[in-house]
Amino acid sequence: MHRSLRSFCSMFTSEQIFDHYWLQLNLFYAIMCIKIDRNTGQNREVYMICCVTGHRPSSFPFPCGEEEPLFLTYRRKLLTNVNELIHFGYDTFITGMAEGADIDFALTVLYLKKSYEHIRLEAALPCPIYHPKKSSPYDRQRGSILERCDRIHLISDHYYRGCMDQRNRFMVDQANMVYAIWSGSRKGGTWNTIKYAQRCEKEIRYLMLTEFVDSEAKK
Repeated sequence: MHRSLRSFCSMFTSEQIFDHYWLQLNLFYAIMCIKIDRNTGQNREVYMICCVTGHRPSSFPFPCGEEEPLFLTYRRKLLTNVNELIHFGYDTFITGMAEGADIDFALTVLYLKKSYEHIRLEAALPCPIYHPKKSSPYDRQRGSILERCDRIHLISDHYYRGCMDQRNRFMVDQANMVYAIWSGSRKGGTWNTIKYAQRCEKEIRYLMLTEFVDSEAKK
């Protein structure tokens, strides 16, 4: 387990993150607790849980960027939807931390946490993730989000083919609702996660990315 913890921490490239007391002192405890959760279902309080599934930026039907009009409209709709979920009683939100929809969802939850201090953000990582010496803006953003997560689920201590699908199934199993940020494409990880949620008879709420393109075309 100590080796697994070192492998996990190696994903961070910022010395500032390593210095953060939460990662140094509590991450090992968090991973131990999650292993108990996954294997026995014990030691977890009862929460209303929503997990997210969604596309990476390359699969969005419009450009992703803070200056892109459709992207900003999408982010506002995401904020409205997550705020509604909180009012419906959802207090725990799980993200897979992939670039794109997962990160957008996590940032939205963290923003709303300023107003709703009781809500929780949890991250589900398929395995330790390794990066080159020069980190990208996404790497630094992900590190910042992980610092602020209430809990981190490390699904496997090593990469294997299918570990991302396992991460997705884990999130669905934990959740009362799946929030799908979807383009309508019936292939890839997002579609596989939606199908698994349907088989598990989970409630699914969709944020259809194509609606923003269609609305823009009608103007």
